[in-house]
Amino acid sequence: MTFLNFGALFGLAAISIPVIIHLLNKMQVKEVQWAAMRFLQESIEKHSRRIQLEEILLMLLRCLLIALLILALSRPTWTSGTASTGSHLATAVIIIDNSYSMGCTNGIQTRLERAQAAAEQILMAFPTGSSSALFFAADNVQPVIAEPTYDFNLLRQSIRKAKLTDRATDLSSALQRAVTTLQQYKGGGAKEIYLITDGQANGWPTLDQLTNQLEQIKKEMTVHLVLVGDAAESNLGVTGLRVESGLTPVNQQLRCSVEVLNGSTTEARDVRVSLQVDDEPPADEAIIPSIQPGTSASAALFAKLHTEGFHTLTAKLSPDRLPADDKRTVAVRAIRAVKVLLVTGTTPSTTSQSDDFYIRNALVPVSRNELDDYYIKTTTTSVAQLHAAALDEYDAVFLLDLPSIQPGDVSPLLSYVQQGGGLVIFPGPGSNLDLYNEQLGHDGFMPVRFGQAKGDPNHQDKYFKLQAKDYDHPLVTLWNNPSAGSLASSHFFSYYQMTPQPWTAPAKGAEDSVNGQPRVVAHFEPSGDPFAVEHTWGSGRVVVFSGPATAIWNDLPKHAAFVPLINHVLGSLVGRQDEGLNIRVGQRFSYGVNSNLLRKDVSVAIPGSTEPPRVIGQVTLVNGRPTVEFPDTDESGAYKVSIAGSPPTLLDFAAQSDPNESNLTPLSATQLDALNKVAEVIHWTPDYKLSEKITAARVGTELWGPLLLAALIIATLETFLAQRFSRSK
Repeated sequence: MTFLNFGALFGLAAISIPVIIHLLNKMQVKEVQWAAMRFLQESIEKHSRRIQLEEILLMLLRCLLIALLILALSRPTWTSGTASTGSHLATAVIIIDNSYSMGCTNGIQTRLERAQAAAEQILMAFPTGSSSALFFAADNVQPVIAEPTYDFNLLRQSIRKAKLTDRATDLSSALQRAVTTLQQYKGGGAKEIYLITDGQANGWPTLDQLTNQLEQIKKEMTVHLVLVGDAAESNLGVTGLRVESGLTPVNQQLRCSVEVLNGSTTEARDVRVSLQVDDEPPADEAIIPSIQPGTSASAALFAKLHTEGFHTLTAKLSPDRLPADDKRTVAVRAIRAVKVLLVTGTTPSTTSQSDDFYIRNALVPVSRNELDDYYIKTTTTSVAQLHAAALDEYDAVFLLDLPSIQPGDVSPLLSYVQQGGGLVIFPGPGSNLDLYNEQLGHDGFMPVRFGQAKGDPNHQDKYFKLQAKDYDHPLVTLWNNPSAGSLASSHFFSYYQMTPQPWTAPAKGAEDSVNGQPRVVAHFEPSGDPFAVEHTWGSGRVVVFSGPATAIWNDLPKHAAFVPLINHVLGSLVGRQDEGLNIRVGQRFSYGVNSNLLRKDVSVAIPGSTEPPRVIGQVTLVNGRPTVEFPDTDESGAYKVSIAGSPPTLLDFAAQSDPNESNLTPLSATQLDALNKVAEVIHWTPDYKLSEKITAARVGTELWGPLLLAALIIATLETFLAQRFSRSK
């Protein structure tokens, strides 16, 4: 047992007052000789013992009454094994989850509003002299009040200003920072952490590591996990939107894939999804017949971009209780024309035996009458004339079965890719593999190293096949849908074995640029040998195939799948320059622009904001390239960028939320049990007496209430007995 007001115990000395009064009253008694009293003597002696007992009983009751009152004023507490050190002061860190799942509403309040109410109740439980810091947390930490403060008015005002973000949940870093803050703080009082969240399971990606950490520090501080989420909520969310057609030409039908997640515990039927361009009315709608609980389904929708430049595509669902994931936006750049250079190892010709025949017809699958109006323009040249080609004029370059390359052409090719160009390599029977392994293989430029050819093209009764399902590379995910056909129907009689080469050093002159590790596009079965490999190098992209783009070693060019495959590859190369237009919420936006915009002012309009665009800086040089940068992307949706000029240069970019945040599945009973061993788990509701619970957890159960009740009973008993004993006998 402990006493929160220990000084009041000195008042127990007042117990002596009834005793002293009792003794003084006895000393004040004087004998008076009175003749008539002789007749009462016998009666008084008879009742004197009873009277003494009554007086002693009343004195004891009065002493007990004073003792109870003094004990109640000293605020005694009964400390259980789960309470803290008994200090009535607290030094705390309050963490409020403001990820976008906290925007889920029960029709009355959002989870964030409930978290704010719970946080204010926590403040009410802190006695005068306590202090607290305040963090907002999602997949980042916002130290609103970084160090514990005694200013509770500031804490309340800051709590009420908590703003929902579209960020994902990852509370591990917030807890780590709270622990560090309390360990470094020199103030007194019990050290406490209050984490207020909805208990979404996805918010604890490193739960085992976290529980181990809390186990180690639970003797230093107490962690309270306050859960403000409701029971399982029904939720549908748009978790994916991509342009399946790869390229985004003006006035061409774009096929878009929209992915919808059913985060409910019941089947969702007849889910309507729409697609709109910019702020126009929906361009297309579709209905997904059924989505099973916890699974996703896709719908194909179509749209056109009518003007060149930047646009946004937005997929929408009907509103539900979590508004943040009811739509998803991507930014695209509509183009008038795509120029492709085809470099052959032989003299260019128009016959089906030429190296570029199938590639050229796959890129431009239209009749001769439509060539002039088609948006893809191809130019064929021989490797001997490569030095004369102005590579910067082309969006992509295809190297087709090259026997060699002039030493002076290597550096321009590398520089072309470095600056954002796209390169595709199709080796063939006439290729000199040293060209790729040695001349182009340095500085991580080539994502693979070629080995020997496997198989024999002269024995076409024996062949290899590609994987038939489970494609995970964007270039081939189209064929996860059986209605799109199959890559596995093609026969490969021979191919070069390729070994992906992990990227270990930055490209020359691009130490700060993004260089990707090689990714296998698809593989042969059952050997697992790569069919194609791609990676980024500098600002550009390289895709390498294991064989020629002719019908000599395989029959893929004769299959219908060859056309969309080549167009997807071209779309990936051209789209590499615009990948920066679509980022994850919270990620810094960085996009290269023309050099004539250097030092120009940049303004940005935030999604959903009614305020005018604000100037956020200027176009600056990043890695030698004029670049627009913007770090504050906590809201999902379309951002409008304007670069000063006459007229101003306009561009759009989009931030997308983490699709995992749409899954509102709460922590399981097993996970909660694990957390409950290292922290106090509180399931909060609006009528939950959180202040009393926290006080009891910090200092134990206060006993002043029962003591006052006992004092009232003693006072009543003393009054009753005093009146009874004073009656005439």
